[in-house]
Amino acid sequence: MEHDCLPHPDFFVYCETLLNRYKDDPRVGTISGNSIFLNPKQSNSYIYSIYSLMWGWATWRRVIDQYTLDIDAINRKEFQTIARQVSFSPLERYYMHFILQRIQQHKIQTWDYYLSFCLWKNRMLSISPNKNLIANIGFDRYAENTTNPNSPSANRETYPILPLQFNDRIIFDRQDDYNAFRTFFVENEPAAYVYFKILLKKIGLFALLLKIKKRFLKS
Repeated sequence: MEHDCLPHPDFFVYCETLLNRYKDDPRVGTISGNSIFLNPKQSNSYIYSIYSLMWGWATWRRVIDQYTLDIDAINRKEFQTIARQVSFSPLERYYMHFILQRIQQHKIQTWDYYLSFCLWKNRMLSISPNKNLIANIGFDRYAENTTNPNSPSANRETYPILPLQFNDRIIFDRQDDYNAFRTFFVENEPAAYVYFKILLKKIGLFALLLKIKKRFLKS
């Protein structure tokens, strides 16, 4: 549980129940308390996703044993293999390859993307609840990463989820995952803007332009 997150009380029973149910299933890697799907298609209590949000989550020793903070060995060729395995769209592939590069260059201080790459590499999915169970109240200008208080991920409502309706059809919906990526990773910014923004970061101009913008707004 992240220190600036508040769980719904049902979160703990939800995790305990699903930890027991899928403890020996190598297809499932994590159980997330965040619902990253705005309109899930299934009537069960949870669905499966290639994306795992780590503000409130649970996993097993069998997954942690495969987790490593050394992802320097993932070169472009291996990343392309991973991207095919999880059926990334071109935008997701471009975005996640940029994230991988930034981690390898020690420009992003994080641990959760390491786990995401571990799950993708080992073809494991994450369980995501159909009703949000975690509220992140740490979105403000003092935060390390979550600095936008207007983000769609900020301080979301939580809801009861018990009793659970089980879903043992362990597949992910590619369109649902892409929609979740658009909403919660790039915050519904136009694809062209995302490509351009990443390009500016790669060539070292984005931070400079951001400073100029802030100065212009102050004046």
